[in-house]
Amino acid sequence: SDQTLFMPYLGSLTLTSSFNVGATINSMRASYDNEFIATGRTVGTGQELRIFSVDETAFTLTSTYAAGLADTVNSVAWHPSSYYLAVGMDSTSGVDIYLWNPSNWTLSLTHSFTFAQNVTAVAFSPDGDYLAIAGGTATSDFAVRRFGNGMIGGTASPVTIPGSGPTVSNNAISWKSTSDYVVIGITTGNTTSNKVQVYSFNPSTLALTTDSGYGSAVGSSATDCTEVSWRPDEAEIAAGFNGTLSVTQRARVFRHAPGTLIELTNSYVDETTTVQSMRWGPQGDLLAVGLTTGACAIYAYLENGGSLVRLASVDPGTQVNAIGWS
Repeated sequence: SDQTLFMPYLGSLTLTSSFNVGATINSMRASYDNEFIATGRTVGTGQELRIFSVDETAFTLTSTYAAGLADTVNSVAWHPSSYYLAVGMDSTSGVDIYLWNPSNWTLSLTHSFTFAQNVTAVAFSPDGDYLAIAGGTATSDFAVRRFGNGMIGGTASPVTIPGSGPTVSNNAISWKSTSDYVVIGITTGNTTSNKVQVYSFNPSTLALTTDSGYGSAVGSSATDCTEVSWRPDEAEIAAGFNGTLSVTQRARVFRHAPGTLIELTNSYVDETTTVQSMRWGPQGDLLAVGLTTGACAIYAYLENGGSLVRLASVDPGTQVNAIGWS
């Protein structure tokens, strides 16, 4: 339930600020200019959505705004070049779009978009023109919608995710930097429901192009993909998995090319604990990983060979449901 800020220093992580939001944090994202951090938490006594300001000199957090939405917030996403904020919720109201005013610290609702099912993941395309939305019910839809002036519009028809009863994990959507491919991570489903799925996108078509049979390969639908993150400006996709099966590689890296998804076995770090969250750094050379055991680890990615090397780790004392960079 803590919002925690760490600063990496050449192989170490130093705690600089923390804030207790009073409930489980499901999602956390920094604004495009790194001035603010938005968090979404489980429903409780209000304040499901909170915004913090970040002092990048003192490395401290200040709670600047809290809103009671009466619904669990599963996913938050800032627009890549403005202060629009997409909020995916545990209700049929679907997705709310807000505009943050950094001058007076106020938040204004600009659009409520009905998705007809719980929304577990939202993500803006890198060019900011589209919003990817994924549902969290047994008949999950995945859609990409046009975005402009604070409004969600129409574009490619939603697709039904293949497999038996699949849902998308919280925050498990990530775009390629070129805005023409998007990856999702699948949780509930049978053994035919591959857990890492890549879709191609243009303004009129959203189509599954390639996927990973990780769930089938280990022989059980009990393995879920808990998080996905596309490496900035590159072809690699990091994916985290849960620990319901006795396999050792919970953190994995794939390399995508049109029609193919190749697992980079050199990236194995023998992680046996459930990976709850993971995110590439802005330059793509570092990967942050959060675990259910309460550990947070930073890995360096060595492009020549596709391997991961642990640089630092810290135990914040609680499960790391969301992780990000500022």
